[in-house]
Amino acid sequence: MRMAVAVLALLLWDGLSANQQAQRILLKDGTAVVGRVVGQDENKLIVETDYGRLEIPSTNVASVEFVLNAAPNVETRPIGAPDANARPTRYASGVGSGLVGGSVGFARSSGALHGEYPHVYVSCAPSCAVFVSRSVALGADISLGLGSGSYRYYDYSHGYDTVVTYTSTDIAICPKAMAMFGEPNSKYLPFIGLAFGYVRAHSSGYGSAYDQNGVRFKASLGLMMLAAQHVGIPLEFGLVIDRLTHSSITEDGMTLQAGIGLAGFLY
Repeated sequence: MRMAVAVLALLLWDGLSANQQAQRILLKDGTAVVGRVVGQDENKLIVETDYGRLEIPSTNVASVEFVLNAAPNVETRPIGAPDANARPTRYASGVGSGLVGGSVGFARSSGALHGEYPHVYVSCAPSCAVFVSRSVALGADISLGLGSGSYRYYDYSHGYDTVVTYTSTDIAICPKAMAMFGEPNSKYLPFIGLAFGYVRAHSSGYGSAYDQNGVRFKASLGLMMLAAQHVGIPLEFGLVIDRLTHSSITEDGMTLQAGIGLAGFLY
């Protein structure tokens, strides 16, 4: 073994001394020495580095490699260990990553809540968040909604009933928390979200209009699909519960929504 290493070092020294190319000597303990072999015998290699001349016992040498255009140096990093000077790998759902995006949601309901007439609701919700841990992000949503529907109105004092068509708009500002699951480098990241905040709504129909203020709670479940390194497409299903007040009258509403969006990851 000693003789083989010595012969290999001699060939490298003789063949490369003319153009002064460097070699990387890999030691059995994982250390890598980059320099120029300037001497050798049966028991050791003599290597010139930026830190001076080193004598390396032949029994400690695992292999010797060519290195093109490398400055002489000593790398104390074990083989296979991360490079301290390398930039850390960042992930879409890693600590410090940002999420900026938005979604468009749709809901349609009928039955006991709205009689036999359907209620249609469309929302647009831009949002932003920052990951404070590997999978947990904190941020906020601003939701803009537009609804339309009908209901049967009974006027017993005049002896008739009619179908009233109405429209509604609302804006909600909700701080939120979101958790993503799965491997950080995966292209598919399931997530859940919770949001709670302020909502203001305006409704009009049958010759009247009024404003309402209240609170909104939203729980969502979805899947984030990474279409590119910094671009994601979220598919989301959510339960929205509003509690609105107008002229001392309190109304509760619950809506199931489905939405799709576009998100940009900053990392």
